[in-house]
Amino acid sequence: MNENQQLETTNKLGKLREDLKKDPNNIALREFYAEQLSEKGENEESINQYKILIKLSPNKSEYYYCLGIALEKIKDMQGALEAYKKAVDIYPDFGDAHYNLAYVLDRTGKQLEAIKEYQIAINLNPKDANAHFNLGCIHSERDNAKEALEHLNIAIEINPEDEYAHFYLAFEFQKMGIIEKALQEYDTVIRINPKYSWAYYNKGYIYLSQNEKEKAFNEFKKTFEINNEDYKALQQLIAIGLDLNYGDNLLDLLEDLIIMDSKNAILHFYIAEVFSKMNLLEDAFLHYKKAYNLPNLKKSDIDPIKLREKLIFLKNKLAE
Repeated sequence: MNENQQLETTNKLGKLREDLKKDPNNIALREFYAEQLSEKGENEESINQYKILIKLSPNKSEYYYCLGIALEKIKDMQGALEAYKKAVDIYPDFGDAHYNLAYVLDRTGKQLEAIKEYQIAINLNPKDANAHFNLGCIHSERDNAKEALEHLNIAIEINPEDEYAHFYLAFEFQKMGIIEKALQEYDTVIRINPKYSWAYYNKGYIYLSQNEKEKAFNEFKKTFEINNEDYKALQQLIAIGLDLNYGDNLLDLLEDLIIMDSKNAILHFYIAEVFSKMNLLEDAFLHYKKAYNLPNLKKSDIDPIKLREKLIFLKNKLAE
């Protein structure tokens, strides 16, 4: 939002506020003011307005529903939970409120209750793709494979281009050991969204488990090209590349990255690993030393004790 739009919004909200002071019992005006506050991110004041509306009309389920949304935005999950429960108590056929209630129940670790609420939302609206997707994900987490497949497939039937539903369906097939279908679904994810790095990563993991190292290398490389902060993918890439004697390719990749991020301890560590494998010990020592001395080493999974041992070993080796 630019400066002129911010000013316009401020003026609009100010005008609504003044109008409400003149006519505080105007329900329609207060509803509109609360909606505008919510849209503009003024969540605390929006919550106050919905609470006033609830006092004025305590049996209107929509007010509790909107209050729940505003409370979610400020991360008050318990408050949102209570608001959504009140909304469905007043109006049991309020499908969106059941959906939101299910979502918050899931977020707060109450999966069995969430399953029940998602099922109610689906009974009220069988074409709710999001409800089917979320329910499928919960069943997947609980290792209920049959139910997970059922709801993820329905989500895809409703929305065939849902990359997330295809991804989680692929992951469910992967867990079940149905590898061909898993790979097909990951390929569908990549067709829909070529930048979905986790699809490449999981394909790489599958190929690695099948000892198809060249295919795995290519998938992990694509993962890291898309997300160069995915150091788990980089770790796999380095290990497989060294096993395949792709040292020169790895050096090209890592040297380009270090030029752009010269203070990255993880990159220095892995380029040192490659140099060490290629028996270029002076270069390996240099980069291990840089990795050891950089402050962000502490934020990585690299063991500083083992790194120091590598430095001592190489120092003695170079002194021979």
